[in-house]
Amino acid sequence: MRRCLIIRPGAIGDAIVTLPAAQRLRESGAQVHLVVGGSAAELLRGRCAAEVVSSFDEARWAALFAPALPAEMRAFLEGFAAILVYLADAASPLVLPLRSLATRVVLWPAFPATPQPIALHLQEALNPLGLAAEPCWPSIRLTAADIAFAEGFWRDQGLPVGSEIPVIALHPGSGSPRKNWPAERYAALAARLARERHARLLVVAGPADEAAWQVLRGQWADEPPLVLESRSLAQVGALLARCHLLIGNDSGIAHLSAALGVPTLALFGPTDPRVWAPQGPRAAVIAPERPSDGGLASLTVERAYKEALALLARGDWPPGARRV
Repeated sequence: MRRCLIIRPGAIGDAIVTLPAAQRLRESGAQVHLVVGGSAAELLRGRCAAEVVSSFDEARWAALFAPALPAEMRAFLEGFAAILVYLADAASPLVLPLRSLATRVVLWPAFPATPQPIALHLQEALNPLGLAAEPCWPSIRLTAADIAFAEGFWRDQGLPVGSEIPVIALHPGSGSPRKNWPAERYAALAARLARERHARLLVVAGPADEAAWQVLRGQWADEPPLVLESRSLAQVGALLARCHLLIGNDSGIAHLSAALGVPTLALFGPTDPRVWAPQGPRAAVIAPERPSDGGLASLTVERAYKEALALLARGDWPPGARRV
């Protein structure tokens, strides 16, 4: 079986949108070694199409930046039939060492030149290898341990499998404050979902979300939500997979939710949803129709509420749940 290496440094979302390329290689019979950002590596290891997942933060990958590749790293890399490297900068110091290898190396821009779904653009790096890009969603599968953890957590919260109470997750943060929908609108939306849909609310608040969560906490007027803090990405994913809906900003958490198949509503403002919209069987996006509309500030609670109801009305998630 031929072995292929994919190198895609970056954040969680960057890693997840690379999964369709790994999936296509796996379908072609290749054994895939995927190298991504550290926290994403922990999440994807054993949960995606790649047989091996490594962190780009590991010391061995620093050899790629050496003026000349060490013999051990050269031998390792030349053991692959093909290497795909996604570069944010064509002048990256990785270029010359990789081009010196006696194996097939595809250097591909990390971002599309014209708007198209990012996962499709990344798949196009497979064209030189004779594989056509195909529209497909990133897919993350939970382990038995993930499922057992989530079942125990929700059982402790009085929400076992099959509960009729809808659980709706909110992720008010992102990698940049400019991508965050106003906290007071999240609070108003949460209050309406709790009042009119009798929903149980869950807030995802990782280290990068602390500022957004503190603002939201100050706006919260009803029963306090469950709050996910100090959890691994795998644990967050396992808990999201039992939610009826995630509502969040343009972030890695939205991509994670969509890749798990969870109904996901992503709110976009400064970034282009034609490129960065989360891809999945139950994913939807709301965004201003025109840049002049005012960005995220133009997205109303009423619009988000209606889109949320439309996703909830499908009633096909989570597995084993009664229709809500």
